[in-house]
Amino acid sequence: AAQALTQGSDLVAVGGGAQSVAEINYVAPKGSGPAGVEELTGKSVAFTSPGSVTQGVLALSLENSGVDPEQVDDKPLGGVSEGLTALDSGEVDVAANIEPVYSSDPAPYDVVFWADEHVPSFQQTVLIAGGDFVAEQPEVVEGFLSARAKAIEWIKQNPDEAGAMWAKEADLEPQVAITALKTVLKDDWYGVGFDGEGLQAVDRQMK
Repeated sequence: AAQALTQGSDLVAVGGGAQSVAEINYVAPKGSGPAGVEELTGKSVAFTSPGSVTQGVLALSLENSGVDPEQVDDKPLGGVSEGLTALDSGEVDVAANIEPVYSSDPAPYDVVFWADEHVPSFQQTVLIAGGDFVAEQPEVVEGFLSARAKAIEWIKQNPDEAGAMWAKEADLEPQVAITALKTVLKDDWYGVGFDGEGLQAVDRQMK
């Protein structure tokens, strides 16, 4: 969407999407340390790709914890699975992980830190629509946002049932999906409006 906007596409952000990074953590092999973001100096840390959320929240987590990013060897490895493979083989000390991947197989790892511990708000995504569509059919946009808000509220009130439905659609173990869902719900991961602090965090990590 951002690329389309820079190329002159008529797009309008009509609402907020994911407004937390509660699904992201950074892990190390079991028993190997480090025990927190403050201990990442001199360590190698895998994130997914340049410009990604995993890179942005790593940088913000270091900054917010007083750790010099220049003293951390951050490596773009292309994806979560590639980073975990590098971690398992000893090529890096720490790697980004994400729900529900983490809850599917947590045993080999210690969590060094959860991203939301250091970056409490982060507007990961927004909901967009064509400018003409918004102008011509605003009631459809409003109806969609209203329906989304009701769905989010239902998920918050019924995480076990929502998790079971997600598990069926995503071919996950039900308890894995429920655990992952409850992990993100504690931080109001789903949104409809825009989160001002989350937008400011995005702006900071882009500079």
